[in-house]
Amino acid sequence: MKLLLDTNVAIALEDSDVEVSPNAAAFARACGRLPVQLFVADPNYRDVARDRNWRRQRVFRSKLDKYPRLGPVQLPDRTVLERRFGAMRDDNDACDVELLAMAAAKVVDFLITEDRGIHRRAVRGGEAACVLDVTDALAWVHQTFEPSKVVLPHVEEVPAYAIDLGDSFFDSLREDYAGFDEWFTEKCVRSHRLCWAIRLRGRLAGIAIRKEETGEEADCVDSGEKILKVCTFKIASEFQGEKFGEQLLKQVLWWADRNGFDAVYLTVYPKHGQLIDLLSEYGFEGTRRLDDGELLLERPMRRGPGCAAVPLEDVVQWNRRHYPRFYLGRATRTFCVPIRPAYHERLFPEVSVRLQMDLFRELLGDAGGRSMTPGNTIRKVYLCRAGTRRLRPGDLLAFYVSKGPGFQDSQCITTLGVVEGVAEAESVEEVVRATARRSVFSFSELQELVGESEAPLKIIDFLLVAHLRTPIALDELTSSGVFLGHPPQTIMECREKRRRSLHQALGREVDVWQ
Repeated sequence: MKLLLDTNVAIALEDSDVEVSPNAAAFARACGRLPVQLFVADPNYRDVARDRNWRRQRVFRSKLDKYPRLGPVQLPDRTVLERRFGAMRDDNDACDVELLAMAAAKVVDFLITEDRGIHRRAVRGGEAACVLDVTDALAWVHQTFEPSKVVLPHVEEVPAYAIDLGDSFFDSLREDYAGFDEWFTEKCVRSHRLCWAIRLRGRLAGIAIRKEETGEEADCVDSGEKILKVCTFKIASEFQGEKFGEQLLKQVLWWADRNGFDAVYLTVYPKHGQLIDLLSEYGFEGTRRLDDGELLLERPMRRGPGCAAVPLEDVVQWNRRHYPRFYLGRATRTFCVPIRPAYHERLFPEVSVRLQMDLFRELLGDAGGRSMTPGNTIRKVYLCRAGTRRLRPGDLLAFYVSKGPGFQDSQCITTLGVVEGVAEAESVEEVVRATARRSVFSFSELQELVGESEAPLKIIDFLLVAHLRTPIALDELTSSGVFLGHPPQTIMECREKRRRSLHQALGREVDVWQ
């Protein structure tokens, strides 16, 4: 696999005058012993050439020279690049776009950059999958080439007084907020404010502190009688890249939806670009800047009856903005997706643990109950060789876990997702590029999957929207006519009567569609 480094990343990895971050150092070490090549290109050298300090320029050039240099690459003309990736106002913008265009043209597999502007350009041009930051790149390397059993931590709901304020986890919050310790003690501990905490190997890896407010109390623009304020939302730096931020965000939004909140809001400093990007992806919008420079981000929670028809081309963005609610219109197709127990356990760990322990209780209880083990992402990917070509963005997926070891009595539909995209791949490299950051398979497992058949591998990107409060068992699926005779062995479209029967059964268990 070939990775192209942005200039700042390449220099940072070699800079003897600046402390290299633990993730960057681990990434460099891993690439050195794995079949991963790091490259630089002409735009990197143009970046360095703009430095007017010629001594520093020579030093930086020498650091770039330690990497193989890609030769001149034939790229589209400037007008085409600007139309796709945004305006290039100066040579710095041009260098950024050229690096991004090289990744988009498959000259390399991924571009590694910490520049949030490049990430935003990649989203605009539909190439977000081929651009990683250092933290995500490290997680991708480990997942792809160094498979190991990951024991996901529990998301616990605990009172603030059960959290150790002396933990170094809070050091960065103390730097950002004067008087943080006093606020935590007086406002959170004394009032027994509830938190969602993620612990890994006995350490605090993430926390979201919540406060329920009325519309009059809330310091936000969105109106409503019941507002959820997220007072603190943080993931420890050493655990970033494991998608724990998505775990906490999923917990917040699912709980807010289940408990009838009208809006969710929080404040964040502009320097936390990665968090802002994640929140923006799921409907949070900046409404104003506070006196201390923080941004106020708000997210209305959709409630009530259905909405007007959503054009097919807008369904994916609508579902993201209103997550976990999703659009279910007349044109929306419904598919049953059979999934093996072992794969189900890895793709949906929280519900798998529930099934194996025979704890068929609500994932998010009336008082904000917790999952046994949190899933790692909101956006997921499913790999199969199903022949259907009818899947399209916005379609509903009902995942049916088949019979297998540890699931003797679990033949049932457990989980719902909505399709975001469908692609096919014939080589393991294509699969790796298409599933980066979201695949539960290692590189060797992907090689085996690709080699099983000459037919292309189908890659289904989907949004996890709900786990059923009570899974729908095989007996009910058969008696209601959703299944005829036996469960499906491949992806099956539920049409007309089957569709109506399945939706009726699902309607008892979920209330998140529109």
